[in-house]
Amino acid sequence: MPGADGTGTCFLGPGKTLANSLGSVFNPDTSQVTLSWDCSYEWSYSLLIPTNDKLYLGMDFLKTKDPGDTCSPEFPYEVVQEIGNNTSGTSFYDPNYPTEYGRYVTVPRCGISEFDTTCGAKTYAKIHPDVKDCKRPLYYCTPTCGANACGGSDGCGGTCSDIGNGSPVLVTINQPTANPVVLPSGSTTFTVSWTNTDVLTDSYDFVVFNPSVYLGDPVVAAQNAWAAGNNANVYSGTSSPIDSTSFVYDFTTLNLSPVVIAVRPVNSTCSVQNGGWTAIPRDIVQTAKITGTVYEGIGEVSGNYCQEVSGSEWNGGAGMSVSVAGLNPGPDPNGTTNVDEINGQYESGVIQENSGTAVVSLNNIPDGYTLTCPDPNAYYISTLNMIEDATGVNFFITRTNTPWWQTRSGLVHAQVSIGNNLPWFDNIKTNECEAAVSNCSPFLITANLIGVDLFTSGIPTAGVTFDAKSADYPTELDLGGDPPYVSGHSDAGITQSGYAQLSSRYDLSVENITASTIASKPTGGSVQGGDATIYFASGDLTIAPSSDYPWEIVSGEKIVIFVDGDVVMDGGDAGPYITVEEGGFFAVIASRDLRFNEAMGHEIHYGDGSGTLYNLVPNIEGVYVADGTLTVSDYWTNTIQDLKFVGAGSFIGLSGVSLPRDFEADDGSSPNLTGLLNNSVPTDTFIFRPDFVLNTPELMKKSTFTWQEINQLTP
Repeated sequence: MPGADGTGTCFLGPGKTLANSLGSVFNPDTSQVTLSWDCSYEWSYSLLIPTNDKLYLGMDFLKTKDPGDTCSPEFPYEVVQEIGNNTSGTSFYDPNYPTEYGRYVTVPRCGISEFDTTCGAKTYAKIHPDVKDCKRPLYYCTPTCGANACGGSDGCGGTCSDIGNGSPVLVTINQPTANPVVLPSGSTTFTVSWTNTDVLTDSYDFVVFNPSVYLGDPVVAAQNAWAAGNNANVYSGTSSPIDSTSFVYDFTTLNLSPVVIAVRPVNSTCSVQNGGWTAIPRDIVQTAKITGTVYEGIGEVSGNYCQEVSGSEWNGGAGMSVSVAGLNPGPDPNGTTNVDEINGQYESGVIQENSGTAVVSLNNIPDGYTLTCPDPNAYYISTLNMIEDATGVNFFITRTNTPWWQTRSGLVHAQVSIGNNLPWFDNIKTNECEAAVSNCSPFLITANLIGVDLFTSGIPTAGVTFDAKSADYPTELDLGGDPPYVSGHSDAGITQSGYAQLSSRYDLSVENITASTIASKPTGGSVQGGDATIYFASGDLTIAPSSDYPWEIVSGEKIVIFVDGDVVMDGGDAGPYITVEEGGFFAVIASRDLRFNEAMGHEIHYGDGSGTLYNLVPNIEGVYVADGTLTVSDYWTNTIQDLKFVGAGSFIGLSGVSLPRDFEADDGSSPNLTGLLNNSVPTDTFIFRPDFVLNTPELMKKSTFTWQEINQLTP
């Protein structure tokens, strides 16, 4: 009978059945369904687990009594009934045999042992006490639709979906777009990426192959290469499918260029169904850089590049750069890179392999410096198969002094000014001069011979000024911090002893040198003043003694040659050309210019021993006076290195002295270190001969007086 709330509890006794028509309401939030049907009493109760297309209902009757009864016994039991295809009434219990409920569940027999009639005429089903251990299972069926099952049975009486069947569409390869693929310096990898929006795609096949082995259409060749598998000409990916839409390829895997890169999509939902290949050809270019350091010092070629002999990294400031030229394409981003102003290092732009021969040069070398290595100023570096950086491409520069001259003792005088670029940099001797120790004495006037008292050196005088170095380093003497030199010295009014003054003391009426060139020591001159043989030439004269047969002036012999014109002292090697023994005297006095030939001197080279570099053997000796300019000539071309001139005696140019020699030359030597000679070796050395003063002919020593009438002094 109905309960107070319109529902009741329907207990089932023997022979009770479910009605044919069922009403149900499913609550998705609780996964429960409420069933209701008519039986002897109306009732409603449920506990549901829905699965698949079938519904299996398990009902626990917790209360099995009429609500109006006063009886209280509660006998729990379980029933299982298939609700779905088979909805007809089915006997729940039969005390005589096991009952099968549902298509997949067999419920063991749980017999009814008695009928309880205690509570009036109502009959109650009562479960034997042993039934509490007789639990009937709730059955679930899980469909199985794995690979190769599209459209087939799901194992639960249904059919698997066929929606994932089919071949996916082609992919689109996005990267790399450029051809060639230029790998960054030091890298061997690049990324291949693609897009594919087909829902059928589960994974991808990836292959890189050599097109010269797998020929023909790239799509067909890709399939052939894939079928061949990994070998020296094929890379077919990893052992597992590629799930992402990109792959990082390492060039060293095949170490080949050009290659073809191909990708295809794969559908493995129902069966392995491949899409078509998308293939792109690409050249792969590896790159490198050129790096090195600029040193201040001396370098020499060792292997391919210059290595340090002496020196340190450049830290002399900004301004220098290294250029890389001759490549196609050129370095990226540009062909010129700055040299670091602190450590001298540089790094070129990215250079592609097989782009030509790189011409690497150092630019903007500071004034006063010369490149010592490489020479000429260039490296030639092939980029053929250049896949690693070229390192240690070094440059060496060193500070070079301009030419300088020096006197060994004696006097240095100029009517106007004295200038000499002595080898000092910022009050520090050049490295080469310092290394030469006593052989290099970077002063205007130094002691006549090494080891001789410094006080034998003279004091320079100038009518107006000295340049800075000549003023700072006139001699090796430092008298209380006041270097010994005299500037602003006036010689106004002093009669110069030149050609006119000296020749006036001799009889030159007879010209006893008529040739324009003389090679042998002259003879037949006239002895005048009781001690000197005088010769006279009325025009230009070239005096060209041979080093094989030099003019030898012996002790007691005195020769003076007056030339009314220009004089050239010719020579072709180190000589000596004219030697004067102590006690002898030799002089050439010209009315115009007097020039020593450029081929007269000692040939020296950087790296020679000190005995050669600092050789003080005179090329020529004597007293040489010119009313015009006295010049020690240099070679007219810079392709020949000038010689070192050493003269002993007195060298006077009343109109000036010109000393243009310079050791630095583009003479083809490699490395070209010629300019470094200027750092420690004077191009011109003049050695004072005090004995010439003692042995000067008597008439030449005669004082000259100028008599002039003056006004009488009056009080």
